[in-house]
Amino acid sequence: MPNAPVSVEIAAPESREALRAALLDACTRTVKDTECVENAPEGTTPAVVAIVSFRDPANVHLEVAVRPEQRWVTRDIHFVEGDPPEERWRAVGLVIGTLASVMTQKEAPLAAAAPPPASPTPPAPIAEEPKPVAPPPREPARRAGWIDAGPVFGTAIDTGPPRLGGELSGHLRLAARMYGTAGVAYSQSLGRVKDVSASFLEMFAGAGLDFDLGGSFSLVGRGDVYVERFAPSVSDDAAAPASGQRWIGGVRLGADAYYWGAAPLGFFIGATGKVTGGSTDVRAFGQPVGTLPALGGAVRAGIAFGFE
Repeated sequence: MPNAPVSVEIAAPESREALRAALLDACTRTVKDTECVENAPEGTTPAVVAIVSFRDPANVHLEVAVRPEQRWVTRDIHFVEGDPPEERWRAVGLVIGTLASVMTQKEAPLAAAAPPPASPTPPAPIAEEPKPVAPPPREPARRAGWIDAGPVFGTAIDTGPPRLGGELSGHLRLAARMYGTAGVAYSQSLGRVKDVSASFLEMFAGAGLDFDLGGSFSLVGRGDVYVERFAPSVSDDAAAPASGQRWIGGVRLGADAYYWGAAPLGFFIGATGKVTGGSTDVRAFGQPVGTLPALGGAVRAGIAFGFE
């Protein structure tokens, strides 16, 4: 292998210097007779150029090319949760060094081509160079949990406008893809029906399954049991004389799509369907106003904060 260096370009601006040094050291120890440097200085012609792109802490994309032929080879490396950051960066360096060694050795027979020696003995066969083997695919690393918050928009009294409010929930990993969930939501109807408005205080708990969609996207399906305080009122500071005020219990089923491209921050959007044991009639001044149906639903969106 030539003594020209291996130039490594690292697309991970928030990485620590110690991690970069671990990657370069592992690469240098693998190629042995040259050095791996980060962004070779001007005036230096590197033998190999490697571009390292950390899509997130658990997923790395490599592009390696031999100069000046510019024969590019790409690899994707996936790490599992629990791999220390230093080991992840060191593994990337080992892969770069292996690819650089194999790719430059494959060029050697062309550069050293010469007439065969005048000898009656047939030349010994040239050993086939080993092909680089990509690391085995691994399950994407999963977060220990996350907290999300955002507005919620849903159904209310059937004869009136929908309700608008906010929801806060937490998710904690129980198994490989299973998360326990719990949260609280509060909302109010956006207008009045016959001078009656309504508020909804909801508490819920359940479980969800996290499905990796590739890249930084995931889909979480969930099921919850909930209790809700439904309170109609004819003014903003008094519940009477409207009737129908009660606690309601039921089941929620829903799904949320998450984007974690700015980890640990994420963004989500989702929908929920709700069912209770029966409907609730609402009356004011002895007159019927409407009904809170047994079936309802809501959509929500917002920001999530993940933790490992």
